[in-house]
Amino acid sequence: RAMADLIDPITSVPQSMVGQFWALVAILMFLVVDGHHFLVHFMIQNFQVVPLAQGTLRPATGQLLISGSTKMFTMALQLAAPALMLTFMMDVGIAVLARAMPRMQIFFVALPLKLLVGIFSLIVSLQLFQAIFANMFNDFQEYLVNLLGSMR
Repeated sequence: RAMADLIDPITSVPQSMVGQFWALVAILMFLVVDGHHFLVHFMIQNFQVVPLAQGTLRPATGQLLISGSTKMFTMALQLAAPALMLTFMMDVGIAVLARAMPRMQIFFVALPLKLLVGIFSLIVSLQLFQAIFANMFNDFQEYLVNLLGSMR
């Protein structure tokens, strides 16, 4: 294991510092958009609309679950795409530089350069994450209400 890994206290599994950072940011965003209030309200509404042992799974419910998983995958790609593209462009640039200057020790240049670009992308994406997360959470609320309505 790398020295940069931290042990997650909840799962006791090693996790990178950046992963731990994004997990904490996601928890804070969940609290900022009042996700905890929505969760409690939704649980109460869930038991009022669909009492215990009386909910039925209909074809519409299955279709909603499938479309929800598709939307979740799309949202994950939207969140990860900027970092993936930046990393890919960085690797292509380093490869071109290594080809143009074969005597240059590219690994000594690439590591700090990747670190700086990674920190820069983390700062930029942190500013964009709040708006994206709020929009995704609103979509998620609509999805849960529709899912609950389909189980009546």
